[in-house]
Amino acid sequence: MLPVERLVIHALAGALRPRLAIEVGTERGDTARLIARYAQRLICIDIDPAVRRRLADCANIEVVTGDSARELPRLLAELAGAGRGVDFCFVDGDHSYEGVRADLSALLASPAAARTVILVHDSAMAGSRRALRDAVAEARVPIAACDADFSQGVATDIECLSATRAGGLALIVTGADPALARLLRVEPGAVTLPELCERIAPTRAGLLLRGWRQAVPKRLRDRLYRWRRGARR
Repeated sequence: MLPVERLVIHALAGALRPRLAIEVGTERGDTARLIARYAQRLICIDIDPAVRRRLADCANIEVVTGDSARELPRLLAELAGAGRGVDFCFVDGDHSYEGVRADLSALLASPAAARTVILVHDSAMAGSRRALRDAVAEARVPIAACDADFSQGVATDIECLSATRAGGLALIVTGADPALARLLRVEPGAVTLPELCERIAPTRAGLLLRGWRQAVPKRLRDRLYRWRRGARR
């Protein structure tokens, strides 16, 4: 994961302070630990049984072992039945078209994700982009905004990757209120790299060293906090 991508997750999770977050695809657990710094409760779904051991020291992380194509719809149904909503979701599991499409379709069909900020990693890969487009087109929850290039990917010549580009973060904001979408400048036709990332700091090193509280302008932080409070009423 690129440093700027970690920073985007750091900034958004820190601003939203989600009561409930979901991560699809955990692997080593680095991103899970980052999100868990800000989330009251984080549920990680991964097919690798070793993930539970890697994150055993994190009290606010729950690990669900299994294929997200099966486990994510089940989890969302349980949350919706209990009247719980997902505030933040990071999708970084199966990067095939079918895998990304299944994960996003489950999210965008569930009442539990009716007001959610969703980040999709490796959105620069061709299969992920097609899955994003198709899942959003058939969404059952209101889509306030979608930007496939919230953070752009990079060219790659790694032989194991069938795509010529990798990395990148797509952003989906669900909910009838487009306030957060306007804030993040992700309306249709917006610039590919949002104002959020441009305003945080002049260098990646400075971003990562200072942390989001020092790097993100106070006015932007305050607007994110106000949106978060309104979403919970």
